[in-house]
Amino acid sequence: MTDYFVEIQNQSAKLATHKLAPGKRYVVGRSKTADLPVEGDPYISREHVEVCVESDQLVVSRRSLATNPIVFKGAPTSACVLKAGDEVTIGQSILRFKKVVQEAPPKPDLTMSIRKVERTPSNSHALKSEELYELAGDAGRHQFLFLLELPELMKSRPRQEVLTHVAKVLRTTTKAHWATVLTTSPEGFQVLAEDVDEARRKGVAHPVSGTLVESAIRDAPRPVLYFWDKSADASPQATSILGIDWAIAAAAYDAEGEPPIVFYVAGEASNYIGEKGGQKESARFVGLVVDIIARNLALDVLREKQLRLGHFFSPRICARLLEGKEQADLQPRIAESTVLFFDIRDFSKRTQGAVENLLAYQGELRSVMTAMTEAIFEENGVVIQYMGDGIMAAWNVPVEDQLHVDCACRAALKMASRIGQVAEGWRCGIGLDVGNVVAGAMGSDQVYSYGIMGPVVNQASRIEGITKVVGARILVSAAVAKRVSAKIGLSRRVGRFQPAGFTIPVDLYELIPPPGDPKEEQEIFANITLTNQGLEAFECGEWEKAAKCFKKLPDDDNPASFLLYLAMDYQRRPPRDWHGVIELKEK
Repeated sequence: MTDYFVEIQNQSAKLATHKLAPGKRYVVGRSKTADLPVEGDPYISREHVEVCVESDQLVVSRRSLATNPIVFKGAPTSACVLKAGDEVTIGQSILRFKKVVQEAPPKPDLTMSIRKVERTPSNSHALKSEELYELAGDAGRHQFLFLLELPELMKSRPRQEVLTHVAKVLRTTTKAHWATVLTTSPEGFQVLAEDVDEARRKGVAHPVSGTLVESAIRDAPRPVLYFWDKSADASPQATSILGIDWAIAAAAYDAEGEPPIVFYVAGEASNYIGEKGGQKESARFVGLVVDIIARNLALDVLREKQLRLGHFFSPRICARLLEGKEQADLQPRIAESTVLFFDIRDFSKRTQGAVENLLAYQGELRSVMTAMTEAIFEENGVVIQYMGDGIMAAWNVPVEDQLHVDCACRAALKMASRIGQVAEGWRCGIGLDVGNVVAGAMGSDQVYSYGIMGPVVNQASRIEGITKVVGARILVSAAVAKRVSAKIGLSRRVGRFQPAGFTIPVDLYELIPPPGDPKEEQEIFANITLTNQGLEAFECGEWEKAAKCFKKLPDDDNPASFLLYLAMDYQRRPPRDWHGVIELKEK
């Protein structure tokens, strides 16, 4: 087991040490709200760097709003990767990366094997729920202390160490001869952990009643208690050699479809005053321990599902999936979906050259992608894939949403607005289309993820590509423009296009935020009217008339400037066989 730390030493020689969780991102800065605050260094910004432990190394990235660079190995940089012992200068403070490797706990000495025996008990008892929680007696205090510590123990220690410790506590508390933790398999029982009293550490094998184990699995997580008579005609296999006359078993399930974990203790009643009364208290304790373990295992499974689903789905969709039949919801099926493609403009130009340039922008890129993902999740979208500096997202899958077109358009408008706020000077292009897709878990038996396939996916991607040509931030298909609510956004047709590789032309519309006041509304509708008039003339081949309309539109209207350029160019060199479609040669 490895623990990771950063030491931050400021100019006054004050040293602060922070433990880091692998995969978690921490912001280092002068702000009191920073994850790792640094005091007394005026050269550190409020949020200066972001650090994260990945693959046994510390990735350090300068935040986009940080004033001063970071210095690694004597050179200013925006990002670097630290190995254990490396340090980087931020402001006038030193950040040092350390790791501490702890020795793995020794494997349990399972000197005794187990074997399955079939023995008919003289008496058996499966505890009811009300009996299970009636823990009493002088030993109750110590037992309760262990029960209180058990959940934290399961969180902080390796599973093998936990099972070994539980076996020891169960044996000593119940005064059993041995305690075994086992699981079932086609080959029989498999020992996971074991604890044996000193007198039985070597020698005979440990018997396990197959009937008792089956009863415990059937009644899980309630414990089942068996008694055997030690009479003269009793089986020597069960009594004289083994010297036991009771056993308790309780089972907990690790995950759906996986075999249960069975906790089995056995001993003889002469260890107790009052004979069989003691085993009932023991059964209660064993049942409580296993019940707590079962609940924590169920929580672990739930957290794992939430973590896995959280990479793709918004919290609301995750909750819906976890409430229902998750596997059925994620099976591939045909569904209508609004598909969105997002791409950062000119990112390749920013990072062209050495690969170190790409690394230098990772902090800003992550901040932008985080903000874009938040916008998608806020509108109940699904992040299907991150593609370098791009995102593919979808709506109405895997959970139905009748307002998916509106949600997708609202998310697109948020993304286009926020990108410049997160990273100054950054711009984007977004394309949307709606139609039927095949959606579900896709991939191989080894690796899979949630995905979508279909013509609408390809078309949405091409529409996003056309935003570069037209100069629009958001372009949508006619199907999207027809269905988006006016309160969400307005649409303005910008032409009929035939994307490269497509044989059928498509009408594309610019998505415009709704007006904020009557004056703005009047201006927007006037521009839409002028654009429609210009397009009507343009598509009829009346280039001069079209150019006059487009010239009346504002100078910063990029789609109008694009159409004006085409109209003037076509006026000088009319295209052959013009049929009103702008053919694009490149994807």
